[in-house]
Amino acid sequence: MPETCKNMIHINGIRLSRKMIQASQDYPPGNPGKSEPFYKRLSQDRINMICVGMHFTPSLTRFSCCLEKKNFEKPVQALPGRAGESSFPNPEPGRKNNPLSEVCMISIYPHHSDLQILATLLEIFDRTDIYFRHMVSSNSMISFVIETQYQDRIISLFQEGFLLPESHTPFMQELDEDISQFLKKYPETRATYVEEKIKTYGISLYPDLELFHLSLGPGNLSLCGRTLKTLEKTGVKFSFSSALLKKESFESDQPISYDLAFLTSPLAGDDKNLFLKEIEPMSTGEAVSPERGDLISFHGPHFGDRYRILDTAISCLDLAGIPVLLIGCTGASISMVLPSGQGEGGRQALGKGFEAP
Repeated sequence: MPETCKNMIHINGIRLSRKMIQASQDYPPGNPGKSEPFYKRLSQDRINMICVGMHFTPSLTRFSCCLEKKNFEKPVQALPGRAGESSFPNPEPGRKNNPLSEVCMISIYPHHSDLQILATLLEIFDRTDIYFRHMVSSNSMISFVIETQYQDRIISLFQEGFLLPESHTPFMQELDEDISQFLKKYPETRATYVEEKIKTYGISLYPDLELFHLSLGPGNLSLCGRTLKTLEKTGVKFSFSSALLKKESFESDQPISYDLAFLTSPLAGDDKNLFLKEIEPMSTGEAVSPERGDLISFHGPHFGDRYRILDTAISCLDLAGIPVLLIGCTGASISMVLPSGQGEGGRQALGKGFEAP
């Protein structure tokens, strides 16, 4: 095996989504005033969200989701966008200042909770003029939402950056392809009913993790990646990661900036202090605020294409008075980050809306 291949990271595959439409929304905490949360209207209209990210801060809730293009035959454009907006314009690929945009999702798997994989992905994007609109991890995948026009370039870069099985080709099912023969061999089941309680394969709790939240400006993705690689040498794993393109980056005259958060296993005192010293200069405008968080992760038989999941989960926690820091959904998994010590109460609260074995 060539030396360059020996140094490459092994993964099993790259998964591609259909073409979708991404919608984003920023609104104030508690949602006072005019702007109804997007996810609530989607739940009411029974519209599925394929990929979701939510970041909660004391001053702002930032939301992003991906929808099947077929849903835009319905009056989705009438949904509120950023706080105070009453409608969305028609999506036009390539326009940064459009809150609706045609996108696709590219995922690599498995990540094995390896910080080196997360770091390498951030470095790959920083070496290009391509920005991602949303990044989110599940138990097995790391997914990126990007403009569809950049799909082929990103796939090539991922194939160059990781060692894939020789038999691998990016898996994608086109929305308009005839899959009738495929379904005869591999039947697909869709739920067309609404259960009293949504079925899951189990709700897992990972308490008292290190939570880092920072704002990354231009050129800092690679620097963050290199710093994560040094942390990985201590044996630390990541449990969840999420990044959203900031609203300001939709303005044509503003540089790209990300709101990035990740959880790791607990750090030794010296390792944590050194890591903070290295990443704090990368954050633009906002200081890095390390804290502890509890991660709740669950998945179910239809979570990859299902409405009402997110609305039910948030409603359960709201009724219990439990705050949420981060939410990420990709594939069939949902991850929710709560303040440290709130995880067990959160898991019990979710029992009112979800059924676990």
